[in-house]
Amino acid sequence: MFKIYLYCYYNAVRSSRRIERECKRNIELMWLTGGLAPDHKTIANFRKENKKAIENAHREFIRICDELKLIGKEIVAIDGTKVKANNSRKNNVTISKLNKMIEHHEENIHEYLKQLSQNDIAESTDTIKSKLKKAQIKKQECQELISKMEEEGVREKSLIDPDSHQMGVSNNGTDIAYNVQSCVDAKEHIIVTTDVVTSPADQTQLYSMAKKVAEELKISESEVLTVLADKGYWRVEDIVSCDSDDKINAIVAVPKDRGTPGYKKSDFKYNRETDEYICPMGHVMKRWKGKTATYTNSKACKECPNRDKCTKSSHGRTILRNEHEDIIEEAINRYKENSELYRMRQQLVEHPFGTMKRILGFTHFLTRRLENVKTENYLHVITYNLKRVLSIFRVPELVEQLNRIKQQSTDLIDCISNQISIISTFFCLKMV
Repeated sequence: MFKIYLYCYYNAVRSSRRIERECKRNIELMWLTGGLAPDHKTIANFRKENKKAIENAHREFIRICDELKLIGKEIVAIDGTKVKANNSRKNNVTISKLNKMIEHHEENIHEYLKQLSQNDIAESTDTIKSKLKKAQIKKQECQELISKMEEEGVREKSLIDPDSHQMGVSNNGTDIAYNVQSCVDAKEHIIVTTDVVTSPADQTQLYSMAKKVAEELKISESEVLTVLADKGYWRVEDIVSCDSDDKINAIVAVPKDRGTPGYKKSDFKYNRETDEYICPMGHVMKRWKGKTATYTNSKACKECPNRDKCTKSSHGRTILRNEHEDIIEEAINRYKENSELYRMRQQLVEHPFGTMKRILGFTHFLTRRLENVKTENYLHVITYNLKRVLSIFRVPELVEQLNRIKQQSTDLIDCISNQISIISTFFCLKMV
């Protein structure tokens, strides 16, 4: 069953009903299954009932890639992409949308009652009464849904797949989707770790994904894993967590300062030796005595010709320095010093997304609920990694390498045997 899934996903056939048809008409699949043709329910149930096994298959394949020296364990790039959920926009509601629907149903109810008071024909009266009842039921359903959403403390809800949410997508629009996280190794563009989250923002994912990569690749105490991420992952808490972990060296793009036009905090330079800030006009801002690290120079602010560009406060501009400011400054300097290395990020992590979406057709999920979507995503990633490996090795060469590893690594015998069995089936895909 797993071979059937890999073969079909490799050929951009994903629906269980389409897989069922392929098993009956595709000669390669007939050879692969020995003439067996499971029905679509059996095919769908295999994925549903073997979530952990499919996740373990991904981990096994990463271990094999490591043994084949396809993973550098030095640089990884992290990024997220939005993949459409099995939930239409029509079946995604907000409280404001529901209130508008209630208003619409109330107008219909009022119109139907008005028609009933003026209509004496029995047949048309029954029709109007039926429409009136439907409008009243729909209004009640909307009111109940609003009450439920208020109890749960949410402003938005998907009716078909409750775990999916409205998210911004690449065409500058929105869609009901999941946020797929991916960590790609720099050596051969192998996806070493993946996850699916329901939050549209990437901000909380930096340290959790970086730590997961370090655990998956078994980074030792003497090794350091460099993690590249865009400004969407910039979050003080995650930067601090990465800094405290000796195995992770995070290089994250720095987001632009937000706020009104004028001088930003980044325009003020901190002198560590004297514990002072230098403002853009060259004035020294000294620290107030007290627990809060606050720096100011009210006298200079009063006489400053550019005061309007800096502050509207009568006491002048103040700069607050929090307890993690040193770590944040180090992270900013690290990003600036490694600008050339950071440029690798896009070509590393966007390439797998492009292959998965454009070539393998993984533009949307077929399953619903987060745990099922994660399993489907693992199948996507396994398929991509297999395609990547088969583009590096010819199949006979790959099987030979696997047999070599099997003889050398006793702890990987079962894992290697499974992979040889799976890889061998792809002779029919890539004949030499």
